[in-house]
Amino acid sequence: MNRSTTAAGNATYRGATPNDIATYSRAEFFDLSLIAEPNLRRIADYWLSKCNGRRMPSRLDIDPIDIPWALSRIFLVDYDRETEKYSYRVAGNEVEEIFSQFTKKFSMRDVNLDEMLPPGSAPIVHERWRPLAENGDIVYMSGLVYAAVERVPLGARILLPLSDREDGEPSGLIGYTECEWVQRGDGLDTTGLDIHYIPLPDPD
Repeated sequence: MNRSTTAAGNATYRGATPNDIATYSRAEFFDLSLIAEPNLRRIADYWLSKCNGRRMPSRLDIDPIDIPWALSRIFLVDYDRETEKYSYRVAGNEVEEIFSQFTKKFSMRDVNLDEMLPPGSAPIVHERWRPLAENGDIVYMSGLVYAAVERVPLGARILLPLSDREDGEPSGLIGYTECEWVQRGDGLDTTGLDIHYIPLPDPD
């Protein structure tokens, strides 16, 4: 898969967390055209169709019946704003298969994000997701989407905010990841990750 390119005119910056391989940028305004992968754009368009005049839909607005083609690769995550903890409500079988090596569980339901990650990775992931949790930004990633050893997972991921709160602040997210597992040394760029933050439009 091709790595996405940073939108013209948007400044890039490196992550503040040590050992973060990602390069970051934030769009100046809501623009889904930044999303290059058709299936990620399809998920984003579905999410947008559920907003109904709000900044973001609620978790109850997301109906698996609407997106059968994506079920193996999606995940729904709850976010506790007081503890800043993420817990998985559901995940597709492709996602669970990848993370079962860390969780040692058959299901990711009610599994905390920190339990699923290799040692030392949790602070990096929390920082990557922070603009979604704090501002409701869409998070779009392209490149090295999972930790890798022998095979390299090149692909893309999108995180879209959800809110079940009266104040409309994010209380969770729907995510979708797709990737191809490739071998190192075949001429592909397997060393980095581009992360784009897309601010939400004002509600109608």
